[in-house]
Amino acid sequence: MTTKSRPRGQTGHLLLAETARAASGRRQDHSTGAHLTLLAGLPPRTFFPDTVGADVVQVDDPATPHPLLARVQHAGRHEGPTVVYVSGRLVCDHRRGDLHIALRDATRRNVRYTGLPWAWLTDALAARPAVSTLVIVDVTAEPDAWTAISRDPTAFTRGMPVWGAVTPAPARGDAVDGAAPFTRALAHTLTRGAPRLPDRITARD
Repeated sequence: MTTKSRPRGQTGHLLLAETARAASGRRQDHSTGAHLTLLAGLPPRTFFPDTVGADVVQVDDPATPHPLLARVQHAGRHEGPTVVYVSGRLVCDHRRGDLHIALRDATRRNVRYTGLPWAWLTDALAARPAVSTLVIVDVTAEPDAWTAISRDPTAFTRGMPVWGAVTPAPARGDAVDGAAPFTRALAHTLTRGAPRLPDRITARD
């Protein structure tokens, strides 16, 4: 039996993007930056142990979709291993029902223009080799988005290697303080490991 190791000499690329995971009233809250603080503080080698280094880019609470899209497109063109982490709130636009990442001050009625369509993110990464690409999500989903993903998960993954947590959005006005449980567990596992897990995790695990 032979195994193939990842090619050495490459540089990894880590994109960390965070928007608020809740809304007050009809509008999106502002991000607390808790997830970026937690993950950006980790050594890049925890994400890319087999590279010579890594670029780390942070996008915190963007007000419009274009700066975030530009960063995702840049990640899509990177030749080495790439990890894109996205934290925020999923909303369906009220006209077509398409999934969007809600950005600062977005509402369900204007998210079509103010949010980042999820399809834009997956399309920007679609040409990358799956073996060196990972999208990590820690997002909440409004009821319509939760229903859409539950009915057809492939509408969310769109053929991309997506891993993480999607949870129902908290009630409007409920405070969301600190990092979410999944991201806290992710940071803990990256720094300390999980010795009881098998060497290789498959879909069956």
